[in-house]
Amino acid sequence: MSCLRALALWGLAALCACVGFRAGEDESQDPSIEREIAITEDIARQIRQSGQLINDPILLQYLDGLGQSLVAHADAQPFIYRFAIVDDDRLNAFTVGGGHIYVHSGVVEQAGDMSELAGVLAHEIAHVAKRHIVKRQEGQGLRTLLTLAAAAAVAAAGADPEVMILAESLNVALELRNSRGAEAEADFSGVEYLVGTGIAPRGMVRFFERILVESSGVRDGVPAYLFTHPAVEQRIDVTRAQIARTELPTGLRTRDDQLAAMQARLVTLRAGIAGGSGLLARPEFDRASGERALAQAQSFVQAGDPQSARELLQELQERADGDPRVSLRLAELEEQTGRLAQACAALERALERDPMVPLTQFELGRIWSLRDDMAKAFFYLDLAAAGARRGSSLAERAERAIRLALIAPWREVGLRGATGLTDRFAPGANVELRVRLSTELPKDSRRLRILLRNPSGNVVDSQTQVPNSNAEIEYGYRLPRDALPGLWKLELRLGESRQRELAFRVESAPMDS
Repeated sequence: MSCLRALALWGLAALCACVGFRAGEDESQDPSIEREIAITEDIARQIRQSGQLINDPILLQYLDGLGQSLVAHADAQPFIYRFAIVDDDRLNAFTVGGGHIYVHSGVVEQAGDMSELAGVLAHEIAHVAKRHIVKRQEGQGLRTLLTLAAAAAVAAAGADPEVMILAESLNVALELRNSRGAEAEADFSGVEYLVGTGIAPRGMVRFFERILVESSGVRDGVPAYLFTHPAVEQRIDVTRAQIARTELPTGLRTRDDQLAAMQARLVTLRAGIAGGSGLLARPEFDRASGERALAQAQSFVQAGDPQSARELLQELQERADGDPRVSLRLAELEEQTGRLAQACAALERALERDPMVPLTQFELGRIWSLRDDMAKAFFYLDLAAAGARRGSSLAERAERAIRLALIAPWREVGLRGATGLTDRFAPGANVELRVRLSTELPKDSRRLRILLRNPSGNVVDSQTQVPNSNAEIEYGYRLPRDALPGLWKLELRLGESRQRELAFRVESAPMDS
């Protein structure tokens, strides 16, 4: 315990800078949702930088898809769930709260079927959903999060490759040990999530039993959460009894057609094998041909013909030896014209060709953030932040995008006309927009780009504004008397990764003079 205490003392001092510890803040109180999100995000950042994670998009996409399907049946809450794989053979999984769930590679490799892996995820999701990390009976929620952040900070600094283990140990030792109620609730709710998702809940019990059998009664290598109290067999019996009492629908799934391939991929990646498997080989492409195509597309754009540029790039990206830069440029063009779904499609095509490019991951995360799908945005931004060269501008941009994505930027957005709040205007009317941004946004991230599009999709007005000292922006536009009737759109672009769209209808009758 002396090592853990020293680690915690060192970390609490360092955390004044890295997680914004506030002077006079009572560590004995459970933190608010906002504080939990802020502190656990700092822990996640430290873990990303520790080099202990497997950052393979294909594996993580599978894990995230399974996890998000379970989350859809959890209690409504403010967390965005993010799943990561720790490069460790030991059969363990843990959460630090705030939506962050970590599964050891050993769990993925040794799961007998999909329902067993889902059972582990469901258990950890329940810990997050019920806020077990911060809602301790002893009233030490904030202190616990700060101590966990301290351990993660040491891991990120590279002081000890085993310090990640300490972070997990702190999670268990300080949070869940002797908390029978928390573990029972996580098991109970986990079963409910599994059944709601259409997955057989017996996989949860089977995986627990598998661990006990394979460990032959020795605790080394056994998930710590199985030993939060000694009566493991009793806990398994209780869960089995719960399943027996539950009216299970027919057709519950235990297997899927992907897990075996993911397990083989994981073994190959961890062994560092390239060549024959093709998993780590980078695709080849004709660089010179790609540069000529990009130059030709740019000439179309400069000539005011973006549609020809788009068609050229769309054709080229389908070539087997296509240059991935073509898809990136196509996505840029699609974004510039407000076609965010098409921009995503172009970037996803680039990832199909080479899933290990952090810039493509970053751009895809940024576009999903613009589309306000934050689960997908965080998935790709996390990949980019972990995969980019540490200290590079791309890594910094990805970390910054993650921090900004955690802030709800819009405090007030509304359209006004002569008679007050409205979404209908006559030709010749004055359209007034009022925006109030969150003061939590850094001042250099409050620049707002405003685009007004008519029903034909053409931009009729474009402005960039900076809010006043109260983070407020006011914008006005007088519609011409011959304004096209139909649906007009105001696109509000905040920085490079947050967007809001407002629509209003222009009536066909002109405004009375």
